[in-house]
Amino acid sequence: MSALYFGTNNVSAQGWCMGSGAGPWAMIDIENGIWAGNCTRSINAANEPLPFPFATAMVKDQAGGFALKGGDATAGALKTMYDGPRPSAYPHILKQGSLILGIGGDDSHAGIGTFFEGAVVAGISSDATDALLAEDIKNVGYGK
Repeated sequence: MSALYFGTNNVSAQGWCMGSGAGPWAMIDIENGIWAGNCTRSINAANEPLPFPFATAMVKDQAGGFALKGGDATAGALKTMYDGPRPSAYPHILKQGSLILGIGGDDSHAGIGTFFEGAVVAGISSDATDALLAEDIKNVGYGK
């Protein structure tokens, strides 16, 4: 499993890597772990909180590594929160064709918030494509 996690869970208690500040953060959920980067029981200072009423967050997972991006959905710009290797416990990925939008893969009832939109692309999108997507989301006008 490889999924985008967006929330404030203090994952360092489980030995995983969390973002800086109080969150919420864009992180990757890899099977039995949630990661804000590739660190153990630590903080990825580059993974800053996204405390916006409307946030854009994305995970780009591929063999050998992953990237996390996020930003204020009303501003359009995305910041790269992490772009590097996968945690050593998860060196490989196996994708078997499933898609769930708006809920965790475990069908948890503990999530709160509202999921508005999702996008799935074939392969790994370029930074230019990510920027265009963020600009399109901004132009929707959430919060107006």
